[in-house]
Amino acid sequence: MACVDLDSTIDFVKGFFTSDFPEQRLPFTATENPKFPRHLAAQLLRDTAFGDWRDVIKRIRRRTLIVGGDASIFTADSQWWIASQIPDAQIEIFPVDEGGSHFMFVENPGRFNSRVLSFLSS
Repeated sequence: MACVDLDSTIDFVKGFFTSDFPEQRLPFTATENPKFPRHLAAQLLRDTAFGDWRDVIKRIRRRTLIVGGDASIFTADSQWWIASQIPDAQIEIFPVDEGGSHFMFVENPGRFNSRVLSFLSS
């Protein structure tokens, strides 16, 4: 999808948040989004979103924290599967009412940062 103006970019990024995310905060995200060079964004999307990463995930042997959200574009079930493939992985799934979107780190930065810091210091 080509986001060529602020309104279409807002419509695009809106799908990464829960319905409780304040509409007045969307323009900030929409104006930050295009700062990442478009050709690199397209390459990143192509290289990561359309690949089958199951064989790679199964080879991870490092401490891993998987963070997801019940309203994320990536299902909680997919995150649980990832956690099941990585020995001793930790997982944190944010419920919808706690900002459990793809951008849970924006919707609930306190919980997100606390969980990441706890993981890093353990």
